Amino acid sequence: MKFLSARLFKTLFTAFFIISLNSSVKAQTTLATGDIAFTGYHSGAVGTDAFSFVILVPTTANTVIHFTDNGWLNPGVFYAAEQIVTWTTGTALVAGTEITIMGPSAGAATATVSGGGVNGVCTGLMPSFSTSGDQIFAYQGTVGAPTFISGLHMNVYSIPGILDCGNTTAAGWDPDCIDGSGGTVGNNVFSKKPASLITGTNAIWFGCTRK
Repeated sequence: MKFLSARLFKTLFTAFFIISLNSSVKAQTTLATGDIAFTGYHSGAVGTDAFSFVILVPTTANTVIHFTDNGWLNPGVFYAAEQIVTWTTGTALVAGTEITIMGPSAGAATATVSGGGVNGVCTGLMPSFSTSGDQIFAYQGTVGAPTFISGLHMNVYSIPGILDCGNTTAAGWDPDCIDGSGGTVGNNVFSKKPASLITGTNAIWFGCTRK
């Protein structure tokens, strides 16, 4: 019977420990569509903006979720001129945990657990919500290939209007040609509903008349 030398055993044990440690540090929960639900939205003309959501599944520490007020355009891409804040959870969280992310418009943000203080780290910039209507998306992955988790839309276009060519609806959100040109580029409050999100379930539209 052959035995490993003490030095070889120590080397293998150290390597295994480092691999295990790195795996635990980098582990995160891969979220599916509908695994969080937005519960709040605050747009301040000057000062602090905020949004809140409930996590509907157990979530490990170091889970990364991106949030943006960039709209989703008809070609299937994000509008690219607004903010993205990325939240990395600090601890494991149970289903039903409510989180609020807030900060100055386009400034540094913090994430707090309802009744439990700051949790995790926010990087990037706090979305700057327009007081005339906007949206917030939660997603994992990249800007170019997002996996949408949830969406909340607060914008309304309604005929008659000088530049309006159609009504905002719960099924599709904003009409394509809101700029009057028939184009699909939209503007900073415009958004289509991503096809992967389900109307009334994880794609919620509040039809408040846009002034």
